[in-house]
Amino acid sequence: MLGKDMISLDNPKKEYFKQYAKSNKTQINANARIRRQKQKEKAEKYDELLAKHNRLVTKLRSRGIDAEELLR
Repeated sequence: MLGKDMISLDNPKKEYFKQYAKSNKTQINANARIRRQKQKEKAEKYDELLAKHNRLVTKLRSRGIDAEELLR
């Protein structure tokens, strides 16, 4: 049962990925940096839209208009 039927716990691609990570470290880090920058820009854009939304709702309420009622 130790022959072909035995399932190996070693991942055959583990060594390949380790070598790939070592040889392409700068590119991997650059990609991660770009990804983080895009996430940051997306979060900032969302924050700006949320701030505009809140200002609009506040202005409508000051005029006695219910924003939720307008959406219905």
